[in-house]
Amino acid sequence: MTRADPNALRPGVNFSGVSADTGTIGNPALKPYLSDNIDLGIDWYTGREGYVSLTVFQKKVDGFTVNENVTLPFSALAAYGINYGTLTPNQQTAIDSRGGPGVATVVMTRARNADGDLRIRGLELGWVQPLDKILPVRGFGINETATFITQRANGDGLNGFIALGVPNRTNNFSVYYDNHGYTARLSHTFSKGSQTATANQNGITNAALFSNDYKQLDFS
Repeated sequence: MTRADPNALRPGVNFSGVSADTGTIGNPALKPYLSDNIDLGIDWYTGREGYVSLTVFQKKVDGFTVNENVTLPFSALAAYGINYGTLTPNQQTAIDSRGGPGVATVVMTRARNADGDLRIRGLELGWVQPLDKILPVRGFGINETATFITQRANGDGLNGFIALGVPNRTNNFSVYYDNHGYTARLSHTFSKGSQTATANQNGITNAALFSNDYKQLDFS
């Protein structure tokens, strides 16, 4: 469970123009993100430290939010500490031109919980295998882990439903030596590039941010 964006929860009002006719408003009633998880794993031990593993999993995440525009009477903003007396002179003039504080309306953008969810499904493969039966020198082995993930959104606002920073493919491969009190390891890590920020970046519709593929080679 993770709470919604604190900025969207905050019960405050921000006008976006000098006429006090449009703005944003918080929604303290937003529900948190909730995830229902299912995992199923199978391990097969090949002898000594060796084993092969397979794990499948699914995460069903809901609690995503979308923005909506709501028309409210100006007087309704009193619950948020906004009244005629707290406005600037220009804003008061604009309210008067729309019939006064008892008649004027405002259009507010606020977040609401979307009717939809995100399903993350994955497969993880693991293999640890000593090579003593193959090589003439004892102590060598390999360690391989690969993960494959898909994401699918359902419901309204589905284009914005995504787990950020989650690559659809990762791989970790190591060759190691562990014997006679000495340990050495050569490891290669790969992570497929993934989406790191939601759409509408810098005011450009559907302009999301993505990371590049990541590769790293280590020796220790």
